[in-house]
Amino acid sequence: MVSRMNSRKQAFIYSFTEKLLDEGFIVYSHLPGYFSPPAIEDYKPDMLARGAFQKRIIAIKSAETYDRDSPDLATFRLYSLKTPGVSLQVYTIDKDGECRLVESTGNVQPED
Repeated sequence: MVSRMNSRKQAFIYSFTEKLLDEGFIVYSHLPGYFSPPAIEDYKPDMLARGAFQKRIIAIKSAETYDRDSPDLATFRLYSLKTPGVSLQVYTIDKDGECRLVESTGNVQPED
């Protein structure tokens, strides 16, 4: 079950990386050939996308174990809310491989 979930997560990261690259973002992820995302406090997001005026922190969780109040998501959320130009997107993947955006928050517009 865990390896199936990991392969679904990896497939989502691959496809989402392509989408972000097409939108002009520089992408950091745990995929081969990419730089790893920088840590935010003690936690590394699954992906970080950097554009000219914005950054997106992207976390991907199993739908079965998703906890909105987990320490990593709380840290990412607080960072995105207090940092201009940074947003957080949290996706869940269920056992059938369906991905869903469950949270999107933050300052999508940079401070002048």
